[in-house]
Amino acid sequence: MPAMQHTCKMKFIPILGMLAMIYNPLTEPMERRIRLSLYYAGLTNRALIHWEDGREETIALARDYSLEVKAGLPARSRLRLKVRAADAD
Repeated sequence: MPAMQHTCKMKFIPILGMLAMIYNPLTEPMERRIRLSLYYAGLTNRALIHWEDGREETIALARDYSLEVKAGLPARSRLRLKVRAADAD
């Protein structure tokens, strides 16, 4: 399952975080656990994940500044996740 992530840590953008996009190119649905590295996003303890369907979930980061999400995708679809610091406004 191809995945792409973009981190943003710039002085003029006050929120630390990233945008991840996961794509299922297959003709059948799939469910996977995906590890996202947040090392360059500047997050250290907990992350707040905003799912595309409106759900929010707070996850503690691993020691290597990564987190693991379980994603189910229909055939030939994509999923976007917005991840930011859990204590950010």
